[in-house]
Amino acid sequence: VAAICGTTLGLAKQGILNRYQHTSNALFYLQSIDTYKGYSYYIDKVAVQDQNLITASFVGSLLWTKYIMENLKLYSEQTLDAWYRFFLLVRLNILKNWWLPLMKKFTNVQTLNCLLKNLKQFICRKNKIFHEKIKKVFDIEV
Repeated sequence: VAAICGTTLGLAKQGILNRYQHTSNALFYLQSIDTYKGYSYYIDKVAVQDQNLITASFVGSLLWTKYIMENLKLYSEQTLDAWYRFFLLVRLNILKNWWLPLMKKFTNVQTLNCLLKNLKQFICRKNKIFHEKIKKVFDIEV
């Protein structure tokens, strides 16, 4: 079982995170679910693997994918390590060459706060649509 970002809420709701080490976007994010009692199993990392459960925060997609591929034994350890290092370098280059220069343009705190607010609203809309699809497909409340 693998869950990333908002999908960890579905696992919390089903009680799965109450008995395995896991992560998510934040502990308080999971605590919004009544059936979640796995506080002592929560680990504040970008991705966590415990047996056949793999979870990640919204920033942990690369490591989360690596854990999944390891678990499925899709590639040799050497190939998987090379794959992971390649995409890690790609992400670092994006951060260095695109994100950081963009942030330097936002010297005005109000402008940056406006950008972050709009980004948060966009993510919330996408999460709502995703949760509705999960509910429809799996007939569970997310």
